Amino acid sequence: MSGNGSERDDALAIGRLVDEYTDAVSRGDVEAFGRCWTPGGRWTGPGLECEGIFAITSAFAKMRGRIASAEQEVLTGDVMVQGDRATGAWEIHETVVDRDGKQRERVGRYDDEYRRTREGWRFASRHFTPAE
Repeated sequence: MSGNGSERDDALAIGRLVDEYTDAVSRGDVEAFGRCWTPGGRWTGPGLECEGIFAITSAFAKMRGRIASAEQEVLTGDVMVQGDRATGAWEIHETVVDRDGKQRERVGRYDDEYRRTREGWRFASRHFTPAE
């Protein structure tokens, strides 16, 4: 991240958006999860292809309904702001406990595009790639 104080403020605001996302995942809060996205947002990853806020929140609700708990931890990240658009990449560690008690862990990377909206920064796209 480089540039003036405004870019730093924007990058911090995007970092807060990522925090809001991980918090919504952990709490299973579909409404809070939905507030993280632009109306035409795109959420992709292995077995996941969602476009638009309804598809994203529906997929999240279904996914989160199958698990008892989920914790995401952001390990590292970087943001590049260019006006009302930005890109970022975040390494995460996730621990999930299924309803049957089975625990799984994974590490991966989110590659993001953000847009500045009247409500603040939101995900325009978010793609997850698991580490091999």
